[in-house]
Amino acid sequence: MLSSPLRLLVFLALVSCSTRNQIGIQNSGGTSGGWTLGAGGVTSAGAAGATGTATGATPGGGGAVGSGGAIAGSGGSPAGSAGSGGAGVTSAAGACGDSGQPCCAPNLCNAGGCCVGGACVSSGATCSSDGTSGTCANGSCGGGTCGALGQDCCGIVPGVMTHMTCTGPGATCSGTSCVACGAMGAPCCDGAATSLTCDSGLSCFSGADGFPMCGLCGGDGQSCCDNLGCDTGLGCDAPSGLGTCTGCGSPGQPCCRRNSGAAPVCAGNATCSGTGADATCEACGTLGARCCPTPTGGLPSTCDSGLVCVFGDAAQACEPCGGDGQPCCADEVCNAGLGCENWSGSLPGTCAACGNAGQACCSPSAAQGPTTCATGLLCTGVGVGGGCAACGALGQPCCGSATVSDGTCNSGLSCADVQNQGVVCVVAS
Repeated sequence: MLSSPLRLLVFLALVSCSTRNQIGIQNSGGTSGGWTLGAGGVTSAGAAGATGTATGATPGGGGAVGSGGAIAGSGGSPAGSAGSGGAGVTSAAGACGDSGQPCCAPNLCNAGGCCVGGACVSSGATCSSDGTSGTCANGSCGGGTCGALGQDCCGIVPGVMTHMTCTGPGATCSGTSCVACGAMGAPCCDGAATSLTCDSGLSCFSGADGFPMCGLCGGDGQSCCDNLGCDTGLGCDAPSGLGTCTGCGSPGQPCCRRNSGAAPVCAGNATCSGTGADATCEACGTLGARCCPTPTGGLPSTCDSGLVCVFGDAAQACEPCGGDGQPCCADEVCNAGLGCENWSGSLPGTCAACGNAGQACCSPSAAQGPTTCATGLLCTGVGVGGGCAACGALGQPCCGSATVSDGTCNSGLSCADVQNQGVVCVVAS
């Protein structure tokens, strides 16, 4: 057995070797797992394939086959063996990780690719932007000399201030070295094209020193996640900065505030009523309730199916629609056998027995043009002898217009002015 002093010397030698080795990332279930240092005389761990998450709209592409550790332990075995293949990787924005696709968080590309300027470059291809050069090799550019965790940042020019970057998974540039990023309390990863990223469930925000760091998000009292996201039942109250997840936005709760002077908001089934500290979310969209605002805050407001927002009412309440004598539903729709008349812009019309075959023509407001009938019918006039009649077939009136130039007929027919018949459909010559 080795004496205590000798065991200490051996331990220090192993630690010294391990700090010079490439650090591999072990993925489990598609999210970043623990970090493993390849020690001298020990094969460094390869990156296991990242399992696709359920957030993407479609399954990801080929599995991310983990590559071997980039640098073997000093005097030890060759680089680690490849990890097992995983399912395709997706992000909330869609597929990511394959060549030409956005990098997955945190700076992850499939099959040993490099994250360069927010996009993945496949292993063996050329790194050619964002301060990089040379060949991508297992997340490292410059032929495997820069950009991976524990290596120098790419783009270093001695004595010259340049843009420096890291291209390996879970790495960001600090000073001139690539350090771990994305985990709790670690710096945010900057490989994404449009935003800083962290591991799943964490959010990037300014730490005590003013630099972006990763922390918990989405829970009660925690920072809001990306896109003002919070856990179910919570809303993002953001009068400034990223905001805090709290009880706001649902019916009966305070309205969630927004920074830059924007109007406070509520969830899709509620609308904000009142001002200042008294602003409260009220249920909307149901029968007798207030109309729900559109996401842009403009008109038309919305109600549940079978209801319509009556804008003439000062309270803009949701009322039944589609029946005889009721307001027309959205897009001037009425129940079967009824037509919509007297509609104008954002104001709903009224459903009545008009517009169908054998019925009177519907009468929109003067601003909406002439009387109308359902598709495939022609209004032959208002009053005695007038109404909606079939059109477009052989011998029938032309649809759309009583003129030869503007009327339309079924296929193989054309409009013609026939003596004693008027403008009707005839066999095309």
